[in-house]
Amino acid sequence: MWVEYKPEDPSVSGDGGRWQFDPARVLGAHAEMIERRFGSTWEQFSVAVMRGSIKARRILLWYFRMLAHPGYRLEDLPEFYTGELVVSFDVSELTAMRGDAERAEWDTAEEREGVLMAIDKQLAEAIGEEEERLAAVAGAGREVDEGEGKAPSPSDESSTG
Repeated sequence: MWVEYKPEDPSVSGDGGRWQFDPARVLGAHAEMIERRFGSTWEQFSVAVMRGSIKARRILLWYFRMLAHPGYRLEDLPEFYTGELVVSFDVSELTAMRGDAERAEWDTAEEREGVLMAIDKQLAEAIGEEEERLAAVAGAGREVDEGEGKAPSPSDESSTG
């Protein structure tokens, strides 16, 4: 998953940045700190980031800042507009998240179904984007004959007589 912070006014909201976040590659001590600040399990935190929880995404931004600046506190994070922090996923990540969401314990069946529906929606969008990207790459690498797609002109035909 990619996390991108693009502040409208860096003098107010701090410097931007772009980071790749893999929930399986976070040190246990850091995951525990995140769980304490988020108030729930690591799995639920990961799903909350995907679902758009601003609390989860704010904590994730703090995590990246804390990695770059040890001792950085959540309270040190500047105020920012929600649209300045964007999280995006690829198909494999969304598929894994769906599996995590299916295995996670939820308070209600409605909550679980809501999470699965949100993941399925993003998964469909990611599949469409991936297909478009693959088609663009395939088209860009293909050499095109100048005459391709044109009907032959009468002068191109050889006559037999």
